[in-house]
Amino acid sequence: MTLLNPTIVHRIKRRLLTPVALGVTLLATMACTTTTEPVTARYTSSLVSVREPGFEFVSGDSYNWLGEIEVVADTEHGIKESTIAHIRDTLERDLAAGGHPKVSSGADYLLAATIIVGNSVSESELIERYEISPSLTQQSDYEAGTMVLRVINPASLRTEWRAAMELFTDPHETDAERIAKVDKAIDAFIRQLAN
Repeated sequence: MTLLNPTIVHRIKRRLLTPVALGVTLLATMACTTTTEPVTARYTSSLVSVREPGFEFVSGDSYNWLGEIEVVADTEHGIKESTIAHIRDTLERDLAAGGHPKVSSGADYLLAATIIVGNSVSESELIERYEISPSLTQQSDYEAGTMVLRVINPASLRTEWRAAMELFTDPHETDAERIAKVDKAIDAFIRQLAN
């Protein structure tokens, strides 16, 4: 019986295991729904999204809003109405550019957006607030400054897709800085929704 040199055995194992480890890592990465999206050089945040299995928001799918963009605050907040209007207008513009018409009735999906200011809010509390059906995971707590965007099935009132990103964390930023950060965040929301 011939024994192989330990150095040769190590090289063979390394050459065999490297592609396997790379494949496992690649599969794990493809299944992940967390994406890091830098918002500004000074303040960065990650966009975290979850979707129902099989959910796709494809060009041609229509939408309407489920109410207004809501600011959930336990105290006074410094988010201007003009910032909220900018968020809505930018989302609508970007969705239209992606082939998603806004319709007044018979929409394929409903959109809801919430900005949390002050104490953290749980997903369960938001479900109660919007009077929608529980879906996806309800274990999320949203910290102050987080914007949550969701796509809801109008028939079942179940959330099909949801994403959250901390945006309103710097009380000293200028209006221009805040708008620039909002624009980058909305771009990240739309990219994740389209995937």
